Amino acid sequence: MLPPWPSAWPVGIILGPCGLTGFGYQIRVIFMRRTIDFASPDWLDWALFSAVPVLGNASLLAGAAGLIAGKSFAP
Repeated sequence: MLPPWPSAWPVGIILGPCGLTGFGYQIRVIFMRRTIDFASPDWLDWALFSAVPVLGNASLLAGAAGLIAGKSFAP
């Protein structure tokens, strides 16, 4: 992203709620998936459709926090 702003913290403010919303939604999906009785997903289903999106949203939150704080680990 090349924001037209002189600093990067507005991009962090934009990306933070997106990551938080995705993280919360994925946690809700995990809880809903545990209550389903007609299918029993195996470990690969849990890894690909639950763990990977949670890690992606967590990295988006970490990047947004880094952009707001102005740290070097931010994208």
